[in-house]
Amino acid sequence: MGPQLIRHLSPPRLAEVNRPRRHRQRASDGVVAVASDVYATYWPARGIGGREALRYRISIHDRALQGTLAVFDEARNSIQDLALHPTRPVVAIATGDHDGGWSYGGALWLWNWETGEFHRPLPGSRQVVACRWRDNDSLDLILYAADEDEEFGADEDEAEGQEPGWTAPEPHFGLVAAELFRSQPQPGAEFSRSPRLIPALDEMERVVPTDVGFPADEPMERLRRAGTLLEANGVQSRTRVWDTHWVDEDTVAAATDQHLLEIWNVRTGECLRTVAGQGLTVEILGYQSQLWLNVLTPPGDVDPDGATLRNLEGRSQLMKVTPEGLELVTDLDGPATMSMDGNGNILCRSMGEGESAGNPTSVIIEPTKEAIREVR
Repeated sequence: MGPQLIRHLSPPRLAEVNRPRRHRQRASDGVVAVASDVYATYWPARGIGGREALRYRISIHDRALQGTLAVFDEARNSIQDLALHPTRPVVAIATGDHDGGWSYGGALWLWNWETGEFHRPLPGSRQVVACRWRDNDSLDLILYAADEDEEFGADEDEAEGQEPGWTAPEPHFGLVAAELFRSQPQPGAEFSRSPRLIPALDEMERVVPTDVGFPADEPMERLRRAGTLLEANGVQSRTRVWDTHWVDEDTVAAATDQHLLEIWNVRTGECLRTVAGQGLTVEILGYQSQLWLNVLTPPGDVDPDGATLRNLEGRSQLMKVTPEGLELVTDLDGPATMSMDGNGNILCRSMGEGESAGNPTSVIIEPTKEAIREVR
């Protein structure tokens, strides 16, 4: 007899939501659009301290969030806003990010979740921060400055040379995108390929979003509202599981994005314990009933004396799980991989960081004796 499923410890309902960021609900029929960040499934190996791979997802659900109607994964930038069409099965999606340099990129997407058709009605790449339907065929949009010259209304040197108290001009611009739908739509070709932009992109005027009826942007409040909606309908956000370890025949330990450690009863499905803290557990080690965690601390963590910042990609800490929480066993110079032999000895292999990069070191830790030996 092959393997048999005992229980889902992570609730499978609406698993595609992942980490919700914002939502919109249409009053007429209760359809809900949820924007969420989705961690791409990958194992980073030596790149364990690198940037996380994200996808940006829109999912459409029925009124009670009992089912998923469709999922959109084409967006390539963070989702800034959503607007459900008042009558059509269409959602407008505002996306955009700062590229870390001189520019702000993004796009406006229109997506029909029944036919699957999608379209980008604006030319080029530009961060769209807010959108709302003006009527059945046009959108009010708020666009961010395309680059630093446009953001400051001057070149960088001129902006830096202003008198004290000078503030940059409002970096937002108002735009109306009209005639978004074909007058005679064909199957799979609902959206116009030549919408009318009022004014033209090079003639837009600066606006204060709240002065033209857009709500103040409060990211934490948006997160709270999205989380409240899901929790009220019995939906739990999901995170990556980095490692698992059997504690005994009825109990399993898991390391997730949300918690350094979770202990679950596999028979009842009850979560017996969670341990939160700084960093990310990437490996769980166990000997008899004792657990240890390989916790990767994030970049820029504060040194124990609090005096300096470590400009590293991250480093590993071996933590011992105690009834009270976690106890630091050793702090390694850079990310490390760990393994345990049958006697409970832990081998930590670090590639080093900073000045020691490229000079791998290994330490063997004997947990029962709390002894550490460095080896090559």
